[in-house]
Amino acid sequence: MARAWVARRSRRGWGAATASLTVIVVSWWALIAAVTVLTAPTPEQAPKIAAFGSPNGRSVSISVPSRVAWTIPTDRVTFDDYYHAVWVDDGDAINEALSRPGWIAVADGQAVRIVAIVPEAVQVELLDGQHAGETGWMKAHHLNR
Repeated sequence: MARAWVARRSRRGWGAATASLTVIVVSWWALIAAVTVLTAPTPEQAPKIAAFGSPNGRSVSISVPSRVAWTIPTDRVTFDDYYHAVWVDDGDAINEALSRPGWIAVADGQAVRIVAIVPEAVQVELLDGQHAGETGWMKAHHLNR
């Protein structure tokens, strides 16, 4: 009986109702995708709000992937150049920024003091570890509040 039903279905095709439903569902998802793309802010439009307000001097800890060697640049120019290269996916520029002197190693959970907060970056002073007392730049989302 099942074979007969499949045979009849394959001979008759999908039918007008099924085709209409398919068009409606695909159109609905296309509309949702278009609205999402058109209303999402671009990086230039996104608000430039510091994640911590302005608590310079506040002690926090670093939150980076564990068991991964993590380094941060000591100067702002290298920080900006590196993250711009990452944003535009320019491998040569990434390697050039990484080859500059002035990168310091940090670890997950390491204590730091916030020195300065500017749009897109936080300058921190390492409070412990091998590079205690040195300052570097990192993204705010890599800090536990």
